[in-house]
Amino acid sequence: MIDVQSQAGSTLKEWDRRITRVVEAQYDCAKSLRKKHYALGVIAFILVSGIASIKETSDVDKYEYLPGILYFLSVVSAILVGLQTFLNYGERAEKHREAGSNYSSIRREIEHIAKRSFSSAEQLEKCMRKMRYKMDSLAKSSPEVSDDIWQRARGKYDKKVFQSKIFD
Repeated sequence: MIDVQSQAGSTLKEWDRRITRVVEAQYDCAKSLRKKHYALGVIAFILVSGIASIKETSDVDKYEYLPGILYFLSVVSAILVGLQTFLNYGERAEKHREAGSNYSSIRREIEHIAKRSFSSAEQLEKCMRKMRYKMDSLAKSSPEVSDDIWQRARGKYDKKVFQSKIFD
């Protein structure tokens, strides 16, 4: 039997460290984009509802500036709805969430490899090549995380706010 820890332990540890941070960053990015999506939507909804309520319940023409204010707020709400559609925060959040989930799956595979026994070095190397291919493919297909979110995830990892427990 091949001892995985002595043969590939340092590589697996490094992969696990990187993947753990990427998972956190992808989920943080998804959460941030979801908040932006809801914020734009709620603000636009409140504006449109407020404008409609004011137009229906009061005599708009009695007040000198009210028609202009309502027109301005209508334009602002239309811009917000357009931004929400154009910036596509909801779909982008889902892509980051999915990437985080896929990276979490890779972490579980790393854990499985680390705890598994291999009958030969060639078998271990084949498994490692397969894992490297999966990680490379996922890295190519995953959405990019902004620098500030990446640094935040890195800081949390360094401060041990979250850590992988695979190699403890």
